[in-house]
Amino acid sequence: MCLLLVPFPRPAEPEPILEDVRNLLHVPLFMAVMLLLRVLQRSVPPRWRSLWICAFAAALLGGLSEILQGLTGRTPSVGDFGADLAGILLACVVSLRGTGTRLVTLRRLLLLAGVGMFALAAAPLVREVSIFAGKHKVFPVLMDRGFPGALWQGQGGTRLHVVDTESGGLQVEMPHGDYEGLRYMFPRGVDTAGYSGLVFETANDGESFELGVRVDVTTGSRKNAAVLVPRGNAVLKIHWVPEAGDGGLKRVVLFTGVGQPARKFRLSGVRLLMEPQE
Repeated sequence: MCLLLVPFPRPAEPEPILEDVRNLLHVPLFMAVMLLLRVLQRSVPPRWRSLWICAFAAALLGGLSEILQGLTGRTPSVGDFGADLAGILLACVVSLRGTGTRLVTLRRLLLLAGVGMFALAAAPLVREVSIFAGKHKVFPVLMDRGFPGALWQGQGGTRLHVVDTESGGLQVEMPHGDYEGLRYMFPRGVDTAGYSGLVFETANDGESFELGVRVDVTTGSRKNAAVLVPRGNAVLKIHWVPEAGDGGLKRVVLFTGVGQPARKFRLSGVRLLMEPQE
């Protein structure tokens, strides 16, 4: 249980699906805690050998662990506590013995409550998987086919919506603000060395605007550029000069500048280029 309080280092850009799976591990963990408390109850006086005392103690432990996490560098989470309760309720179902009508009814109610809490705890994971599945349909179009496995993510308050058309694409909604945008993380193990440019395919129904582009390489250096996104459909290119020791590409970041108004456009294609600077 002490592991719940340890301030494990988090990645700078955590993967939402992996985070949600990690949070759901609270369910089997607190089922085990509950069953362990039941075993330990055998060594106390009979009046303390109650399933509900164990459930209360386990819930109290889960609540305190979330509160104390705020003091150890980790982030307390209502969703985690919901997963704790799901594990406790399901352990109660397993622990109840007897075939009487009341016990059967109580077991069903606890099972229903446990499944409900599990569904609430699993909702973020279901949502992220749905988003991943939707975006994955268009990613062969949005990045070279040799670079599958990563997704464009909104930066700041930017929202991304999958465009369900034959050509595919993402509807990008950038709110008013500074450096709102989106980013693409290249999957690990993919060779991205030697590329020196990007080509974008955009559709813009609003006024033309400048879109900043930042390419980060694995060694830490950055390539900065900007493209003017005109009204209507357009194919845009940027180039950069590779330097010795650059290594491969780590991410692509598209963003608006300081004080830019809200923007809405479609990104229907992004490809890497390997050609000399024009």
